[in-house]
Amino acid sequence: TIELQRRDVRADGAVPFRVPGGPVIPVLASAIIVWLMSSSTRQEFIALAVMLAVFTVVFFVMRLQRSPGPAPT
Repeated sequence: TIELQRRDVRADGAVPFRVPGGPVIPVLASAIIVWLMSSSTRQEFIALAVMLAVFTVVFFVMRLQRSPGPAPT
């Protein structure tokens, strides 16, 4: 959400993307995720690392397969 606001992304009109609470909500959510992960077991960390690695590979494979669109005019 912070990046969308920084880029001034607009949806269906002239109103820019806004989240109630501004940057507090994504920062608080990130802090909660880190807190939850800090109480994880080693097995859960390994599973998370494997999942992250697999989805990173999937992301880059899909990105490479995406055909380039026509050049903007």
